[in-house]
Amino acid sequence: MIGSFKESNKLESVNDIDLVIVINKLTASIYCEILDKFQVIARRLQSTGVVTIIETKRGPIKPNKSNKKKIVQLHLLIWDIEDVKKNMRSSIILDIVNFGKRLRGRNFSAIKKIKKITKEDILRDLEIHIEGINSGKTYVGETIIKNNKLSIVKKFFKLTKSQRDELNTHHIIMAFTNYLRYFNPKIKKDKRILLENSEKILPKEYSNILTKAYLLKEKIRKETILSAEESLQLRNESIKFINYLSGSINKNE
Repeated sequence: MIGSFKESNKLESVNDIDLVIVINKLTASIYCEILDKFQVIARRLQSTGVVTIIETKRGPIKPNKSNKKKIVQLHLLIWDIEDVKKNMRSSIILDIVNFGKRLRGRNFSAIKKIKKITKEDILRDLEIHIEGINSGKTYVGETIIKNNKLSIVKKFFKLTKSQRDELNTHHIIMAFTNYLRYFNPKIKKDKRILLENSEKILPKEYSNILTKAYLLKEKIRKETILSAEESLQLRNESIKFINYLSGSINKNE
């Protein structure tokens, strides 16, 4: 279990529960069996005020909001063990190993051990954030079953304006989190910790961008729609912030 839910004690406090499931040899039948079991769990978790849904796409997918009920997404990230070794980004593996909560099975470090993020990895991660901001879209990995065989197809996921804005705040926060983890892999993705570090090591202009990203993130989650001017400023500041981090890494080396 990764993300913020592992530190919560009730469904009402979260929107998204990220569960990483790694199988020795993932087949179509095992994949469907996992989905069936979680559909049962989702139904059991539902209540008068909470609707629980299942999402299996790989990527920063958040549930749609509803005016009537709280929607909680069980985000199942189902991987074959060889797929993890070949294709899972090192920043994600580091997050799982250092900050994930193991519910069952082997420790993730037994699958692929990573002690730190390399310069090449962090620069590629930052580049991916920039690509996402510039495109205004996000890529997702969708699992397709055809002729009883599994395949992961990379697709564009169309975003609403509010989703784009929220994702841009996410780009800023995650870029800075992984920037810090490049120097110290044990840095926790915690608002207070990130803001304190930004004030210590970033020029004021850039620490202000991170502070503003958190404020806008809360604003968006309360279903406040940003003005066109606010959205454009957020986009431009996201790119400026991440480009600064990339330049700082190259300079430090």
